[in-house]
Amino acid sequence: MVTLCLTDLLAAYPDVTVVVHNLGGNIPFEIERMDHRCLLDTPDEELPSARFRRAGVVVDCNSFGPRAIEAAVALYGAEHIVCGTDGTAFGVDWTRKALTDARIGEDEREAILRRNAAAMMARVGRAAEGMRAAAE
Repeated sequence: MVTLCLTDLLAAYPDVTVVVHNLGGNIPFEIERMDHRCLLDTPDEELPSARFRRAGVVVDCNSFGPRAIEAAVALYGAEHIVCGTDGTAFGVDWTRKALTDARIGEDEREAILRRNAAAMMARVGRAAEGMRAAAE
């Protein structure tokens, strides 16, 4: 996440969507410390929290509880989170309960549960249609 969001690695690939598992790791829990270090060490630089939010990387919320989801929404914005329920022992019920119990708005919850992934898939579908049309 640090490489993806705090460097220009993805700048050359504006149409690429990167999805990182498990809320992108510890970043939602560490961001206040990262911002504080930045303010102390490099006060003229943009705060890491602003750079993470702007990066456009998508994270899933698999295996995390409601407080972690709240922290991720505060950091990344709900529009950068998708519902993740892949094959961990936590499973679908755990994730759905965590989303239900998270103190976030209904619009944010709906975005995480459905809209964000649907929008990503629609964008890929449009790109595939364009490639097929160009090939004809």
